Amino acid sequence: MSASPTPYTIAVVGAASAIGRAATALMARRGATIVCLNRDDSGARAAAERTTTAGGKASSSEMDILDKASQKTLWNGIIQQSGQLHAVANCAGVTDQTNIKAHEVDLDFFDLVYRTNMLGALLIPQVVLSHMLSKNFGRIHHIASIAGKEGNPA
Repeated sequence: MSASPTPYTIAVVGAASAIGRAATALMARRGATIVCLNRDDSGARAAAERTTTAGGKASSSEMDILDKASQKTLWNGIIQQSGQLHAVANCAGVTDQTNIKAHEVDLDFFDLVYRTNMLGALLIPQVVLSHMLSKNFGRIHHIASIAGKEGNPA
Protein backbone atom coordinates (compact mmCIF):
# COMPACT_ATOMS: atom_id res chain seq x y z
CA MET A 1 0.00 0.00 0.00
CA SER A 2 1.47 3.37 -0.96
CA ALA A 3 1.46 6.34 1.36
CA SER A 4 -1.24 8.88 0.77
CA PRO A 5 -0.05 12.03 -1.01
CA THR A 6 0.97 15.02 1.03
CA PRO A 7 -1.68 17.74 0.82
CA TYR A 8 -0.73 20.88 -0.97
CA THR A 9 0.40 23.85 1.06
CA ILE A 10 -1.13 27.03 -0.34
CA ALA A 11 -0.55 30.53 1.00
CA VAL A 12 -3.40 32.99 0.55
CA VAL A 13 -2.35 36.63 0.70
CA GLY A 14 -5.29 38.80 1.72
CA ALA A 15 -7.06 35.85 3.33
CA ALA A 16 -9.12 37.91 5.78
CA SER A 17 -11.82 39.20 3.47
CA ALA A 18 -13.51 39.27 0.08
CA ILE A 19 -11.84 37.17 -2.63
CA GLY A 20 -9.13 35.91 -0.26
CA ARG A 21 -11.72 34.67 2.21
CA ALA A 22 -13.57 32.75 -0.51
CA ALA A 23 -10.33 31.35 -1.97
CA THR A 24 -9.21 30.16 1.46
CA ALA A 25 -12.50 28.36 2.08
CA LEU A 26 -12.52 26.71 -1.36
CA MET A 27 -8.96 25.43 -1.23
CA ALA A 28 -9.35 24.17 2.34
CA ARG A 29 -12.49 22.25 1.33
CA ARG A 30 -10.41 20.65 -1.42
CA GLY A 31 -7.88 19.41 1.14
CA ALA A 32 -5.08 21.96 0.95
CA THR A 33 -3.23 23.13 4.03
CA ILE A 34 -3.71 26.90 4.03
CA VAL A 35 -1.39 29.60 5.29
CA CYS A 36 -3.60 32.64 5.86
CA LEU A 37 -1.66 35.86 5.31
CA ASN A 38 -2.99 39.34 5.80
CA ARG A 39 -1.67 42.81 6.58
CA ASP A 40 -3.83 42.72 9.70
CA ASP A 41 -2.67 39.95 12.03
CA SER A 42 -6.10 39.60 13.67
CA GLY A 43 -7.65 39.18 10.21
CA ALA A 44 -5.12 36.46 9.35
CA ARG A 45 -5.82 34.67 12.64
CA ALA A 46 -9.60 34.89 12.08
CA ALA A 47 -9.20 33.43 8.58
CA ALA A 48 -7.20 30.49 9.95
CA GLU A 49 -9.74 29.97 12.72
CA ARG A 50 -12.64 29.93 10.22
CA THR A 51 -10.75 27.35 8.20
CA THR A 52 -9.95 25.05 11.10
CA THR A 53 -13.48 25.38 12.53
CA ALA A 54 -14.78 24.20 9.15
CA GLY A 55 -12.51 21.14 9.37
CA GLY A 56 -9.54 22.36 7.35
CA LYS A 57 -5.88 22.80 8.20
CA ALA A 58 -4.58 26.35 8.50
CA SER A 59 -2.06 28.63 10.12
CA SER A 60 -1.73 32.39 9.97
CA SER A 61 0.79 35.20 9.84
CA GLU A 62 0.77 38.92 9.43
CA MET A 63 2.27 39.99 6.10
CA ASP A 64 3.35 43.37 4.79
CA ILE A 65 3.12 42.87 1.04
CA LEU A 66 5.29 45.95 0.46
CA ASP A 67 8.24 44.91 2.64
CA LYS A 68 10.52 42.55 0.70
CA ALA A 69 12.86 41.92 3.64
CA SER A 70 10.07 40.84 6.00
CA GLN A 71 8.49 38.80 3.19
CA LYS A 72 11.72 36.87 2.74
CA THR A 73 11.76 35.96 6.44
CA LEU A 74 8.06 35.07 6.37
CA TRP A 75 8.22 32.91 3.23
CA ASN A 76 11.35 31.12 4.43
CA GLY A 77 9.53 30.27 7.68
CA ILE A 78 6.51 28.97 5.79
CA ILE A 79 8.70 26.84 3.53
CA GLN A 80 10.71 25.48 6.47
CA GLN A 81 7.55 24.56 8.38
CA SER A 82 5.67 23.03 5.44
CA GLY A 83 8.58 21.49 3.54
CA GLN A 84 7.21 22.83 0.28
CA LEU A 85 5.11 25.77 -0.76
CA HIS A 86 2.99 24.52 -3.64
CA ALA A 87 1.08 27.68 -4.48
CA VAL A 88 0.43 31.28 -3.60
CA ALA A 89 -2.92 32.94 -4.22
CA ASN A 90 -2.30 36.68 -4.03
CA CYS A 91 -5.71 38.20 -3.33
CA ALA A 92 -4.32 41.33 -1.68
CA GLY A 93 -5.60 44.46 -3.31
CA VAL A 94 -6.99 47.84 -2.51
CA THR A 95 -9.22 50.21 -4.42
CA ASP A 96 -9.51 52.76 -1.65
CA GLN A 97 -11.46 55.83 -2.78
CA THR A 98 -13.88 55.26 -5.65
CA ASN A 99 -15.95 57.41 -7.99
CA ILE A 100 -13.58 60.35 -7.72
CA LYS A 101 -12.67 62.61 -10.61
CA ALA A 102 -9.07 62.07 -11.70
CA HIS A 103 -7.99 65.57 -10.73
CA GLU A 104 -9.36 65.02 -7.20
CA VAL A 105 -7.57 61.73 -6.48
CA ASP A 106 -5.39 61.99 -3.38
CA LEU A 107 -1.84 61.07 -4.43
CA ASP A 108 -1.12 59.29 -1.14
CA PHE A 109 -4.10 56.99 -1.71
CA PHE A 110 -3.12 56.47 -5.35
CA ASP A 111 0.39 55.52 -4.23
CA LEU A 112 -1.00 52.99 -1.75
CA VAL A 113 -3.21 51.43 -4.44
CA TYR A 114 -0.36 51.27 -6.97
CA ARG A 115 2.17 49.90 -4.50
CA THR A 116 -0.18 47.25 -3.09
CA ASN A 117 -1.70 46.11 -6.37
CA MET A 118 1.36 46.34 -8.62
CA LEU A 119 4.53 46.32 -6.53
CA GLY A 120 3.14 43.73 -4.12
CA ALA A 121 2.38 41.44 -7.05
CA LEU A 122 6.03 41.68 -8.11
CA LEU A 123 7.61 41.21 -4.68
CA ILE A 124 5.89 37.89 -3.94
CA PRO A 125 7.37 36.04 -6.95
CA GLN A 126 10.75 37.62 -6.37
CA VAL A 127 10.84 35.88 -3.01
CA VAL A 128 9.09 32.53 -3.63
CA LEU A 129 10.06 31.61 -7.19
CA SER A 130 13.54 30.34 -6.32
CA HIS A 131 11.96 27.81 -3.92
CA MET A 132 9.35 26.73 -6.46
CA LEU A 133 11.97 26.37 -9.19
CA SER A 134 14.17 24.28 -6.89
CA LYS A 135 11.20 21.93 -6.36
CA ASN A 136 10.33 22.00 -10.06
CA PHE A 137 6.77 22.84 -9.04
CA GLY A 138 4.74 25.80 -7.91
CA ARG A 139 1.97 28.15 -8.88
CA ILE A 140 1.47 31.84 -8.22
CA HIS A 141 -1.96 33.27 -8.91
CA HIS A 142 -2.72 36.98 -8.75
CA ILE A 143 -6.45 37.41 -8.28
CA ALA A 144 -8.33 40.70 -8.48
CA SER A 145 -11.86 41.94 -8.77
CA ILE A 146 -13.28 43.75 -11.77
CA ALA A 147 -12.27 47.00 -10.04
CA GLY A 148 -8.68 46.12 -10.92
CA LYS A 149 -9.56 46.02 -14.61
CA GLU A 150 -11.83 49.05 -14.80
CA GLY A 151 -10.11 51.37 -12.35
CA ASN A 152 -11.96 53.84 -10.22
CA PRO A 153 -11.24 57.50 -11.03
CA ALA A 154 -14.33 58.88 -12.71
